[in-house]
Amino acid sequence: MGTRTIDRRRSDSPHRAPILDRFGVVVRLRREGQHLTRAELEQRSGIPRNYIGSIERGEINPTLLTQQRIAQGLGVRLGELVTEAEDATAPLGGPQLPPPAPAPPGPAAAATAAETA
Repeated sequence: MGTRTIDRRRSDSPHRAPILDRFGVVVRLRREGQHLTRAELEQRSGIPRNYIGSIERGEINPTLLTQQRIAQGLGVRLGELVTEAEDATAPLGGPQLPPPAPAPPGPAAAATAAETA
């Protein structure tokens, strides 16, 4: 049988990564906060406006270099954009990441549970 590929770019994909949605929302809000059009951000970053739109909609997974060029076009550090996208509690008005899952219990917790049973 052939291998199955997961298309993380398609908005209807069940394997779509929430961080892409969050990163896109951060880029859009930062761009709109500076009253920039996608065309203006294209001029500043060298990233085509239609590609910026796809990023803002969370449809694609931009490379690190693309993320850096967008950050430079917005006049911010890349780390600021990533931190905002990772922060599940940031009030962006967009999609929110679920809180991180608790860490699985280690061997000590399993031993304690066995002793109390």
